[in-house]
Amino acid sequence: MWGVDMDVFTSAVRCRLGAGAGRSFNNTFSTFRTRCGGYTLIEVLVTLAIVSIGLRVAFASLHPLLVENRLAVRVNTLVGMLQMARSEAISRNRQVVICHSTDGENCDRVADWTDSWLVFVDGNHDRQRDADESVVAFRQAPENGTRVIYRAFGSRHYLAYRPDGRTRTNGTFTVCDPRYPELNRALIVTKSGRPRLSRYGPGGRQLRCE
Repeated sequence: MWGVDMDVFTSAVRCRLGAGAGRSFNNTFSTFRTRCGGYTLIEVLVTLAIVSIGLRVAFASLHPLLVENRLAVRVNTLVGMLQMARSEAISRNRQVVICHSTDGENCDRVADWTDSWLVFVDGNHDRQRDADESVVAFRQAPENGTRVIYRAFGSRHYLAYRPDGRTRTNGTFTVCDPRYPELNRALIVTKSGRPRLSRYGPGGRQLRCE
């Protein structure tokens, strides 16, 4: 009807798989181009294998960075709680205790402080919260696969701040991931009450996640 050569049209739409051939033809109003191409099964499988290997290499190099970021989140959260306990002890002129707690009411007698932390005013200095003693803060730690372990010359179950902001004992919080010991960090709290970040434990010892 429009004067199109049907032999040219048939040739244009006909192509061999994988050849990527293209032809064109013109009519009165527009230009048509037909292209086709393809890949063999072997080419597809090779491409998928290369992509898979690339993704594995990228993830392997990225994972330690993700763990380091998770450790940093845990460290920052714990530092915030320690600073809060110290500040409250000074401002209230009372002894304030921080400890591990699962219910937000009482201290747990454990060295593993991973889950959650309680800060309270310890009016009678027994390092255990009584019903009439105020809760300053209770915070659940982020669940990101890292751990917090507390070691001290005194009790491992609590850290008490005096009204002058000093602590009764020296202690070390190890923030760690058992899979990456080289990334472990320590928060060392001396009797001054201020936490100090370190890659090593007291005496330069290697940090262990246990």
